[in-house]
Amino acid sequence: HGTPEVFEHSIVKMLVLLYWQLYGRQRYLLEVALFLTLLWAYLAGYLYEWGPAYACRVVSWILSWYFLLFEEVRELLSANSARQYFSSGYNWMSLLSYMSILFLQFAELLGWQVDVDGEDTGFRIWSAAITICLFLRITELLAPTETCGTFVAVLRLIFADTAKWLVLFAISIAAFGFAFFALLRGEPGY
Repeated sequence: HGTPEVFEHSIVKMLVLLYWQLYGRQRYLLEVALFLTLLWAYLAGYLYEWGPAYACRVVSWILSWYFLLFEEVRELLSANSARQYFSSGYNWMSLLSYMSILFLQFAELLGWQVDVDGEDTGFRIWSAAITICLFLRITELLAPTETCGTFVAVLRLIFADTAKWLVLFAISIAAFGFAFFALLRGEPGY
């Protein structure tokens, strides 16, 4: 593990920098611009109903189709296996958010009324999950940058450790919950 010495050589560093300047930077900036447009269109169309909300929804549908077909399918096909592709939390977040936006599209086309300010709890929960996934996906887009890349790597480790901790915490909570249930069952007020 670690960095192989060949990548520390000045010629290899120069080639990577040249490739980044010729091809990578433009592709990266285009992907960031498209994703930020998707995020803005989703927020404006579904959460705030800002301006022409339906037009913003259409933009979010088009960009969701684009990212699903041209980013996620490409990544899935380029992975060694489906298991490798699905081992990334970012891929799960991307799939969940893009497919959920498309689900909203189909639901709306079938007559479901999107009521941002209404009492539709299902829509509110669904849109909250999409919003979290879209905003967390920004960290993946920041990973290649020099200023944020290290912090994103640390966040990945924190999230992995937090997930492990949550499993242990859930076991502890369940143990005490069932213990108190056994102790207090039949008591007045329980």
